[in-house]
Order: sequence, then C-alpha cells, then structure tokens
Amino acid sequence: MSAQEKNSVFFKMSINKKGVSTIVSTVLILLITVSAIAIISTILIPYVKKSLSSTDCFKTMGELKIVREKSCFNLTSAETKVTIQRENINITSIYVSASGISDSETIVKFDSDIPKSGGGQKLYVYNFPANKVSVGAVVNSKNCDISDSAELEECS
Repeated sequence: MSAQEKNSVFFKMSINKKGVSTIVSTVLILLITVSAIAIISTILIPYVKKSLSSTDCFKTMGELKIVREKSCFNLTSAETKVTIQRENINITSIYVSASGISDSETIVKFDSDIPKSGGGQKLYVYNFPANKVSVGAVVNSKNCDISDSAELEECS
C-alpha cells in the first residue's frame, strides 16, 4: 500500500469517526432533554392540578348577589334581613359577613340552606342590626372570596 493510499484510508476513517461523534452527541442531547422534560413534568403536573382545583372559587365570583331592594336592617327589632340570589354555580353552602352600625362588631354566619341555582333567592334574617353585609360561597369546604357586598338601608 502506498503512502497516498494509507493517507486516504486514514482520512476516510477520521471522517467516519467525526460523523459518529456528532451522532452520539446529538442522541445524548436528545436523551438529556427528554429526561429533563420527564422529571420536570412529574413535579409540575401535580402542582398545576392542585392549583387548578382552586379555580372553583374563581367561578363563584359575582354569582352570589345581595338583592339590595329586599335587604335592610331594623334598629328597633335588632335584626338584619338579607336576600341573596344565586346564579348557576355549584356550591355547598354560603357565608354572610355582617358589620354592626358602629363597626365594632362583625358576625359571620354559615348556612347550607342556600338559594336554588339559576336565579333562586332566599331571605336570611339575623338577630343583629348590621348596615354592611357581604356574601361568599363555600366550595369543597373552602371559603371563597366575597362575591358581593352591600351597605343596607334601614327598613321602612
């Protein structure tokens, strides 16, 4: 074999070795990427599912309303009447927060006897004169943010 033939065989082998190392490095990069995605997804998927379950409360925003025309307080009888309207939401109970005339006292009442879905209204009477009331939903044993608030007028 002449020197020129030896060089051409060596040259062909070195080209093949460079080609193999490029393929190996590409495959390794792909394997590392796929492994990283698998590890990150096993950590993130449960976290995202947990976060999405809290969106049930988000759906209740604005879906419970205080009917102001049918709500008032009476200082003489020391009671507050609050009519609440429920739109199309899936809830287990509601809470009503009421602040007294002097803002020195606040009560929170939970009630599982809720208005019917789809626009149903229900009157709640509390033995406590309050001029400020708020209503919120309870979903999956979690108190959601306040859905509506109102300052009440004295009953006539």
